[in-house]
Amino acid sequence: VVKPEIDPAAGNVVWGPHGVDTERMAPRPEVAVLPDSVVMTGAMRYPPNAQAALWLAGEVWPRIRAARPGATLAIVGRHPPPEVTALNGRNGIAVTGTVPDPADWTARAAVCVAPIRAAAGLQNKLLEYMAMGRPVVATTAANEGIGAVPGRDLVIADSAEAFALAVTGLLAEPARAEALGASGRAFVTASWTWEAHFYNLEAAFLAAMRRPAAGRDAALALTAS
Repeated sequence: VVKPEIDPAAGNVVWGPHGVDTERMAPRPEVAVLPDSVVMTGAMRYPPNAQAALWLAGEVWPRIRAARPGATLAIVGRHPPPEVTALNGRNGIAVTGTVPDPADWTARAAVCVAPIRAAAGLQNKLLEYMAMGRPVVATTAANEGIGAVPGRDLVIADSAEAFALAVTGLLAEPARAEALGASGRAFVTASWTWEAHFYNLEAAFLAAMRRPAAGRDAALALTAS
């Protein structure tokens, strides 16, 4: 897990990241995957998500459709701005707006994508994709702060050409895609459950409780000398 730099003078700071509910966000083997389906989820009123969707649709998607004419792209998320809504129905793209549960779309995706390019922060949707065992193509920015291993847990691609090649490669090789998804699921369950973060926080609390006693002992020893 990648942790932010913390000023050594601020020794009482504990970094507590987001987690993911790996019981709710879990593989759904009973749900049939739609061949050649690509899914992007996220709140579309967040400008970096909307910008990512426009880049995906404008720069990446035509390359994917040229290689796989039957491919479909679902952009799933509430409050899409007009320029994203305008993509609906074009070139195999569906813009859903608000849906009851975005995980239903993730479960059916042959490939999930996280094409965000700026102001990524901690991408909960990327954790959710991997928790559900779906193969993922993401940008470096999307994986920032999460630390999934490229090539093992997900595929990283930053240019339009590389992103398209990564997606079409996984669409063409379902067995490799499923293996990638399984590895992503293992990564999340090992490092990004809420339980794991709570255990880390508990350990930090216990360590903090021990420090004052050690400090007092040291002060007494110094006074005695």
